[in-house]
Amino acid sequence: LFGSSETWFLVGGTTCGVQAAIMATCSPGEFLILPRNSHISATSAMVFSGAQPKYIIPQYDFDWDIAGGVTSSQVEQAIKELEMEGRKAAAVFITSPTYHGICSNLTEISELCHSHGIPLIVDEAHGAHLGFHPQLPNSALQQGADLAVQSTHKVLCSLTQSSMLHMSGNIVDSERSVDVSKLFRALALVIYF
Repeated sequence: LFGSSETWFLVGGTTCGVQAAIMATCSPGEFLILPRNSHISATSAMVFSGAQPKYIIPQYDFDWDIAGGVTSSQVEQAIKELEMEGRKAAAVFITSPTYHGICSNLTEISELCHSHGIPLIVDEAHGAHLGFHPQLPNSALQQGADLAVQSTHKVLCSLTQSSMLHMSGNIVDSERSVDVSKLFRALALVIYF
């Protein structure tokens, strides 16, 4: 239905899924490329995983006075800056759509990431409905994301705090994803029940 090779149903909201996705791709000392307006769950995931941030400043829409999306050229610049320092990104994390509904061109970003062997994680909390109508943007998975986290309770019909973590492709280690997902689902059950 969503185009994933595997899906984990989460009771700890998209926060739990974002944390699991980042921990499944980033180890201590590795770098995560992400925009400065990412959800705080990405920050907590870096603390849990030991990953270090390589921040991108998202575009800004002065007419609407909101942060916009991230471009593939911004991601490419961040990858190049890390390479010039002798480092490599463990993953790229993008929020699309943003809280305000701004979508990034994930097709371009995923092609760029994959050309460098870097997995693309998408916080699609406000986009679980994408891809179900031809006049809506394609979903993150349809655009090539490796891991996408969706809040089904925000735009689809489900109970509060229910989310899904989808995996596609073969860049992400599925065994590590399963282990991390089990950990966060167990923590969510302990915390919320």
